Amino acid sequence: SVTITREEYANVTITKSVSTQNIVEGVPFSYTLELENSGNLPATGVVITDVLPNGFTINTITSTTDGVTTTYLPTDYSIDPSTYTLTLPTNPAVEITVPAYTDGVGLTTIVITGQINN
Repeated sequence: SVTITREEYANVTITKSVSTQNIVEGVPFSYTLELENSGNLPATGVVITDVLPNGFTINTITSTTDGVTTTYLPTDYSIDPSTYTLTLPTNPAVEITVPAYTDGVGLTTIVITGQINN
């Protein structure tokens, strides 16, 4: 007899895109972060850090998983004013989870909308 052990893991990759290549001061645009989990366990407690352009002001941050959209409050994230590094989430009551599926890849999409104000 042969015993086969299945490994249990989350395997998350992130792809970042921007809604426009021509950024104009004061005109809103969006960054989209697609978090894909090809593992067989959900990725829980995911924390995003991303460097945003100097002068970027956030209007909204949302995430969508399995058709459910969450809008983050300003108390749920932080931006380091010296480096414009976004950290999401910073509120311990907020958690990002990327699901796992036996028949495909789990997906969570985060959209950060704002504009450059210098």
